[in-house]
Amino acid sequence: MYLATMQLLIDYASLLIVPFLLLIKYVERSASWYFNKGMFYLNKKQYPKAKLYLENALKRRHNYIEARFALAELHRRRGDNKMAQVAMSQAFRQSQLSSRQRATEIRKKGKNLKTNSTWPSAKIWPSTKTWP
Repeated sequence: MYLATMQLLIDYASLLIVPFLLLIKYVERSASWYFNKGMFYLNKKQYPKAKLYLENALKRRHNYIEARFALAELHRRRGDNKMAQVAMSQAFRQSQLSSRQRATEIRKKGKNLKTNSTWPSAKIWPSTKTWP
């Protein structure tokens, strides 16, 4: 009786657990997760796996500058200088675009970087005339 009850419990548990485990396989991962995995394989010199994960990071977040730089480094390490140059120029172009977007957002919010309250005013700094 005891063994039959245990077998029944195991059967019910497997009916619940197996679909859950299958769902875990298809959970959407973040771009950061793919980037970290790609960097892991890049450091281990497993370049095909690193390229796959870095490209997946870029698919999930197109403006992921760190992933673009890592992809350029991957091409450089593999000896493909032309692709490394293309990836690096894309990364620089994206970083400039991101800087422009951030500056536009700051202007839209009405913040002025020169009047930031955390920045000390010029009056507290010693005058250059007092320097030896």
